[in-house]
Amino acid sequence: RVVDEVEVAVLGGPVADPAHQAPTQDLARQAPRRSHDTADLPVAAPSTNPPSPPSRRRGRRIGVAATVAAVALAAVVGGLALTTGLLDPAGGRPRGGRGGGNLVGLEVSRVESFDPEGDGSENDELLALLVDGDPATAWRTDTYNSAAFGGLKDGVGVRADLGAEREVETVMLSTTTPGIEFDVRIADTPADDLARWRPVATVEQASERAGARLDEPERTRHVLIWLTGTLPGASGGYRAEISELTIRGRPG
Repeated sequence: RVVDEVEVAVLGGPVADPAHQAPTQDLARQAPRRSHDTADLPVAAPSTNPPSPPSRRRGRRIGVAATVAAVALAAVVGGLALTTGLLDPAGGRPRGGRGGGNLVGLEVSRVESFDPEGDGSENDELLALLVDGDPATAWRTDTYNSAAFGGLKDGVGVRADLGAEREVETVMLSTTTPGIEFDVRIADTPADDLARWRPVATVEQASERAGARLDEPERTRHVLIWLTGTLPGASGGYRAEISELTIRGRPG
């Protein structure tokens, strides 16, 4: 008791017995961590490929969209060019012109052969097959013994009468003898003299479906298809065959 009184006097109060102190610190150290303890959870490995910056990803998306749009536009333009006769859909090389859409097939009222350097006819009985709408039928030239019209002439042709003056823009030929060359010519009145027919378009190395667009739309009634160059080889000689002739423009 003397010792206790000394402790009270010196320390200002009783000193607690260490054996009776609450083990607060020990409990804190021993209590398991639950809700906020992540020491035992697996840690994901850091990515070695950092994500692309947002601006770069947006740039790629824009680039892909622009490419798709360009391909679609090219398909539309190509389809319009084929339907209006601006391009040869099978690979011929038409030369010339400007023009617009809204073209129609012009009615051909009459077709005649054009042979100013020969006897004046080239299988005339087959001429109607040029405009019968059947690609399985064809008009053909006479058969020659050489590709240069047998050395007898510079060319032969067919002339089409539209029945009245029309605005002509394109001429399409379907042929079973690809490789032919031809001029498109027009005249105010039909003539047997080639010099009176004015050339307005040319196709070289025509393929099975060849188109020629005039340099400018022309108002005319008479259209001449003048076959020139060299004739393709055929059974028994050289000749050209045309299965369909289509003239497109505006009827007004």
